[in-house]
Amino acid sequence: MSTSIKRSLSKTIEAPAERVFDSWLIPAVVGRWMFNTDLQSETLVELNNKVRPKGDFDFRVTRGGKPVAITGEYHVIDRPVRLEFSWRENEGPESTVLARFEAFDNCTHVRLVLTLDAALGDEADRIKKLWTQRCNKLAQLLAK
Repeated sequence: MSTSIKRSLSKTIEAPAERVFDSWLIPAVVGRWMFNTDLQSETLVELNNKVRPKGDFDFRVTRGGKPVAITGEYHVIDRPVRLEFSWRENEGPESTVLARFEAFDNCTHVRLVLTLDAALGDEADRIKKLWTQRCNKLAQLLAK
C-alpha cells in the first residue's frame, strides 16, 4: 500500500472570504488565475464544473502543446470556510486539495493542504510551488 505525501502552503489575500471562495468555483474566474501562461506554458481550452458536493469538474488545457484533462470531484463545499476536492491530470494519480478560508479585516487567509498520491513523490515540491504561484496569481487578480 502506498502512502500519501502532504504539502501545505498559505496565502493572505486582500479580499473578503466570500469573494476568494467563489473564485475557486466560477469558471470564468478560475480560468484567469489557475490556468495562466504566466504560471506555465498552457492555454485554457474549456472549464466545466458542477458546484455541489459529489459534483465534478473537467478542466481542459493545452500544456506545452499537448492536451491535458484535469478532472475531479468536490467532496466538501462549505461556503466560505472550506473547500475540498480531488484532482487528477490525464487519468494519472489522484490527489486531494483542501482549502480553508479564514476571514479577517477584509482579508482572507487561505491555507492549502495538498495530499498527493505517493506516485507523485518526485513532483511534490514542484506541485506545491505551482499551487503557491496560483495563489499568488489569485491574490493579484482580486487586488484589482
